[in-house]
Amino acid sequence: MIDLSWHDNTPTSTLFDDVYFNSDGGIEESLYNFFDGNQLPDRWGKLTCKDHFRVGEFGFGTGLNALLAAQLFDRLAPDGARLEFISIEKYPLSLDQLERVYQSLPQLQPYTHQLLARWQVYAEGIYRIPLSDRCQLTLVIGDIETALDQLLVSDAPSAMSAAQATIDAWFFDGFSPAKNPEMWHIDRFKQALTLSHAGTTAATFSAARVVRDALAGAGFDITKRPGLGKKREVLSARVNHRQIPKPRKFKAPWWVVPALTPRHVTVIGAGLAGAHTARAFAERGVDVTLIEQNDTLGGGAS
Repeated sequence: MIDLSWHDNTPTSTLFDDVYFNSDGGIEESLYNFFDGNQLPDRWGKLTCKDHFRVGEFGFGTGLNALLAAQLFDRLAPDGARLEFISIEKYPLSLDQLERVYQSLPQLQPYTHQLLARWQVYAEGIYRIPLSDRCQLTLVIGDIETALDQLLVSDAPSAMSAAQATIDAWFFDGFSPAKNPEMWHIDRFKQALTLSHAGTTAATFSAARVVRDALAGAGFDITKRPGLGKKREVLSARVNHRQIPKPRKFKAPWWVVPALTPRHVTVIGAGLAGAHTARAFAERGVDVTLIEQNDTLGGGAS
C-alpha cells in the first residue's frame, strides 16, 4: 500500500510528493485536459452501435479518469457501443484509501460503487473490472515499461494487423515529469505509439519541454492548448502515421484470448502449495474456500 497524506479527502503521494488530482476543480480539469483534449465527447457521439473504443492511460491513480470515462460514454455513445479503459498503475491504492477519496465524489456514483465492489490490494498482473454494462476497466498493475509490452501482441506488421488491439485515445496522466521521469521517457511514448493507429489522439496536463520533446521524438504530432485555471498550457497530440519498429518476439499475450477470472475457487489441501495457491487467487480478487482434513494449516508440508 502506498503512503498518502490527506487534505480533506484529497490524497497526496508521499513517495512522489505530488497530488493525485486538484481538490478545487479536479473533475473539470480532467474533463478539459483529457476528454476535450482527445475530442471524446464529439467522437463518442458519432460512434455506431457496433464500435469498440479503447482508451489507454498512464497512471490509474484514484481512478478518476476511468470513472469519468464510463459516465460520459454511457451518456453519449449509442446503445451497443463498448468502451475498454486500459490503465497502468505501479502503486495501487488500498480499498480504504479509495473509499475515502470517493466520499468527495458523489457525482460519480454508481461507478464508484462498481469499482469498490471488485477492488482488492492487487498483485502485479492484469485485471478486468466492469464499470457498467458496456464499459470495462482493464487495470494493469506493474512497471510501466513491462506493462506496455504486455499489451503488445507483436510489432511484426502481419501480427499487428491481424490481432493487435490498438488504442484510440491516450491519457498521459502520471505525476509531474520532474518527480516521476520514467513515466515521461521517450521510450514509453514509443511503446504507446506502437500500440496506436493513424488517427489515435493523446492528451496530457503537462506542457513541459521534456514532455513536448519526448512526444515529438516518439512520433506524435503535438499541439499546445490553453490551460485551465492555474495551468498556462496543456498538450494534445495525434498520430498521423505510424512506423512499425523492427519485429521482436513476444510470448502469447493475454490480449488475443483473454482468460476469464473466476469469482470463486476451492483449493483442496492446505499444505505449502495449497496455501500459496489460495493466497495467489485471493490477491487477484477471487473468493477462496480452502479445504484441509487436518486441524492446522501446513501440516502436510507439501
